[in-house]
Amino acid sequence: MDSENGDGTPQKTPPPHANVAPGPDLDQITTVPVVGTTEAGPDREWFELGYPPGYGEDYIDVPAKDPCAYALRISGNSMEPRMHEGELVLVYPSWDAQPGDEVVVRMKHGEVMVKRLAYIRGDRIGLDSVSDGYGRIERKREEIEFMHPVVGVIRPTAVRRRK
Repeated sequence: MDSENGDGTPQKTPPPHANVAPGPDLDQITTVPVVGTTEAGPDREWFELGYPPGYGEDYIDVPAKDPCAYALRISGNSMEPRMHEGELVLVYPSWDAQPGDEVVVRMKHGEVMVKRLAYIRGDRIGLDSVSDGYGRIERKREEIEFMHPVVGVIRPTAVRRRK
C-alpha cells in the first residue's frame, strides 16, 4: 500500500496484517557527538571531553530519534560480548529507561557505568553486567544523577572527526 509523505513523495507502508514494523527513516540522518568515554564496569569515571552540549570533535551520523542523543566510547569488558572496548554506545537522554534496557548510569558522586537495568523496585535499582564474574549492583535512586537508555552499539569505524 502506498501513501504520500508530506513532500509528495510516495511512502511504502506494510499491509495492516503484516508482522513487521517500519524501519527508521534513513533520509533523516543526525550528527551525534561523541562526548566522552565510559568504563563498562563499576567504580569508573566518565572521562568528559569538555565540549558544550551537542558538540564533540568526534561524531557519528545515524538515524537518531532523540535530538539530544549523544555517544560514548566504551572502555572495559563487563558488557562483553554485547559491547566491546572501543565501540560506542548511542544514548537517548530524553527517553525513559525500562527494565531490560542497557543504560548509562551516572551517580551523584561521579561513578559512571554502562549496565543492563535489571529492575526498579521502590527507591532501588538493580544493574547487571553481561560478562560472567560480575555481580549485580544495587543502588538507591536518590544516589543517581541520571540514567539514560542505550539504543545502539556502533562500531568504531563509523566515527568521524570534525575538520
